[in-house]
Amino acid sequence: MATTKTAPKKTPAPAKEDAPAKKSPGVIASIEEFLSKATKEKPITKEGIVERLAKRFPDREVTALTRTCACQVPGRMSKERGINVVKTDDGFYIKK
Repeated sequence: MATTKTAPKKTPAPAKEDAPAKKSPGVIASIEEFLSKATKEKPITKEGIVERLAKRFPDREVTALTRTCACQVPGRMSKERGINVVKTDDGFYIKK
């Protein structure tokens, strides 16, 4: 006489925690924020952007933040986001 196997009963999955109500801005949005606060008289350098990013995102590697900044400023910010990033001898700012 053959016996049939029955699948073990599944236990319900634990309830997922609710996502945070408000998500903080990401790295690229933060770069845009820092550039928008810079002015022609007081531009921000890429090194300055990376320093601020490292403070805002302490869990991320500084080398990764540096690469992201190098890729985004000024090229991708200007092309993909339509932002007029201006380069001066002292740094960068967004022309308003």
